[in-house]
Amino acid sequence: MSRIILRIAFVLTLLAGAISFTGTSWADSARDAKASGAVGERLDGYLGYVTDKVPASVVSIVEDVNAKRRIAYQKIASQTGQDLSKVEAVAGSKLIAGAGKGEWVMNAAGAWVQR
Repeated sequence: MSRIILRIAFVLTLLAGAISFTGTSWADSARDAKASGAVGERLDGYLGYVTDKVPASVVSIVEDVNAKRRIAYQKIASQTGQDLSKVEAVAGSKLIAGAGKGEWVMNAAGAWVQR
């Protein structure tokens, strides 16, 4: 395998580990926020607001989860030499692909759609 393919495979492996390593408390919080219908997975690997009216408690969860995701993505980027934006995009793809029925995700056009 070429060096680039190995590096990408490594990024994906680390990313899968980082996402599953999120820890129950903030992974559960993200699930709860998404279940509210006000939050969904964005293309860039972060949670986004689907609606304009979002309770302060949900905003707090989103800010916390996104901050922790950014730390994980930065760590992966620095360990693999990949651009942060590439790591975020891979994460976004994986998170959107793994979204459950009824959850909101951002499509390639940047519009919110419900699974």
